[in-house]
Amino acid sequence: MHKYCVASLPGDGTGREVMQEAINMLAVIESCTDLQFDVTTLPCGGQHYLETGREW
Repeated sequence: MHKYCVASLPGDGTGREVMQEAINMLAVIESCTDLQFDVTTLPCGGQHYLETGREW
């Protein structure tokens, strides 16, 4: 089994929707192969900056 660490950076706008679908696809790939993905979602984007004053 091969395991991969993946960072998800959803950002703003459609990025959140697109990244969620990408994570869903990784789950499908996991179910069909011997691959495993460890996905970590990191807050980022304009809205995150406005709320926290931090870029990351």
